[in-house]
Amino acid sequence: ADKHKLIKHMPGGVRVHGYTFHPNGRYAYNLARDGWLFQYDLFTLEPRRKVRVGMDARGIAISDDGKWLLCGNYIPSQAVIVDALTLMPKKVITTDKVKDTEGNMVSSRICAVVDVKEEVGPYFLMALKEGGQVWRINWKDPDFKVTKVAGLGKILHDGFLRPDNKIFFMASQLSDWVAVVDVKTLQLVKTKHTPDG
Repeated sequence: ADKHKLIKHMPGGVRVHGYTFHPNGRYAYNLARDGWLFQYDLFTLEPRRKVRVGMDARGIAISDDGKWLLCGNYIPSQAVIVDALTLMPKKVITTDKVKDTEGNMVSSRICAVVDVKEEVGPYFLMALKEGGQVWRINWKDPDFKVTKVAGLGKILHDGFLRPDNKIFFMASQLSDWVAVVDVKTLQLVKTKHTPDG
């Protein structure tokens, strides 16, 4: 960073779409659209492990304690929780039979995943594109308990947390709004229309 000099090229998947870092500072991860999850050792600048978590993947998040990774997929319609050190799969959360905002049963891609700081809750959040829902996953629960909030809009796209991690903003492409969700209560607070919406 001081000299802006290229040090190393490391292999990755096709169309890398998400990355995150382990709290211990040693490991980095990237998840590509072709479903390959890579773990890198930042001390040696070498890839350490890789595993395929899907055919078309979208996002990655790491738990605050550095124990779990959540990988969201487009294909198949599911999220995969893996051990952050070994990359061994621990749980698959399926999103292929959910109700959309109009009550139709749909297979929903996962369009966004985020990790919430433990001060707010030991949570992952993941958004269901066609389902119009956000699911909160408790990564401290042995069964990874899932809590859901629906009605966030048609065709969700991307989301982000407020800096204090208490509010999650989720953009809806077809509803032309941003849904505002309270992370702790997992309630829809309001929807904010875009200037043209």
